[in-house]
Amino acid sequence: MELFIQLGDKNKPVLFIFPHAGAMPLQYINWSKKYFAQDFCIFIAKSNGQASNWSELIHSYNAELKNLVTRQSYFFGHSMGGLVASQLAQNFPREKVRLFLSAITPPAPSNLVRYRDLAKLPLQSFIQQITSFGGIANELIEKPELLLRYANDIQNDFKILASINSSDNFKTDKDIECIAALEDRIAPHKQIEHWKDFTSGNFKLKLFSGSHFYLFEKATQVKDYLLAQTNS
Repeated sequence: MELFIQLGDKNKPVLFIFPHAGAMPLQYINWSKKYFAQDFCIFIAKSNGQASNWSELIHSYNAELKNLVTRQSYFFGHSMGGLVASQLAQNFPREKVRLFLSAITPPAPSNLVRYRDLAKLPLQSFIQQITSFGGIANELIEKPELLLRYANDIQNDFKILASINSSDNFKTDKDIECIAALEDRIAPHKQIEHWKDFTSGNFKLKLFSGSHFYLFEKATQVKDYLLAQTNS
């Protein structure tokens, strides 16, 4: 089972995209084609429905990544994908991978407890809770039939998050560049700043206006920002 979808120009900077929990693959494919494919060689991580816990998920991605990261690459992870990107980056030399963590608070013990509490909720209560904080994409909220279809996928991803054993595994020597949205109630930018405690390297925070899914609302600005970083 291949876990990455490749798009764009193979001669451009390599950008690995790790989506949010329960993401619809087509959403990221269309977003990437429209805004990023002209400037990047893109690999979009697909959901691995066979993984039952965090360790299995990371292991499955690692098995493919070691053959794909052949030159300097940029890991962009949004929400849950930020934790995935952070963990996967540990397996590569500092100079090989540059890390961008989007709309995700660090895996401090209090956040790990929150994942476990959410994962235990009945499905309808879980969806109500996540929706109330703006954690469900508008495409799903506006189409109840799609929301029902993906609701289990979203909660299953939270069950995987709930299986993270320790925050210590996320500490790194790599620079961490975080991107946050000013109106994000799922991942407030003041909490995102605590990623600086997880790196012995440099820390940087870029703020955009918008909500948890600012990357779709501000796609052009996000693309311009990431492109500028590849040239810095």
